[in-house]
Amino acid sequence: MPFYTIFRPKPKETISLISADFLIKGNDAKKISDKELSELAKKKADDSKFNLRIDSKTDINSQT
Repeated sequence: MPFYTIFRPKPKETISLISADFLIKGNDAKKISDKELSELAKKKADDSKFNLRIDSKTDINSQT
C-alpha cells in the first residue's frame, strides 16, 4: 500500500516586530496591547521630533 504525504500551506499569521530599544524597560512585547504600542510609538516619534513630509507633486530636473 503506497504512503502519501499531503503538504498544506500554513495559514498566514499577522505578527509585529518590535525593537527592544523601543520598549520601556521591563515591558514584554508579547504582553503589550495595541493601544499601548500605539501610544509608545506616538511618544517616541514626538520625543525624536521626527517629521515626515509627503508631497504628491514632484518636479524632477534632469540637470541636477
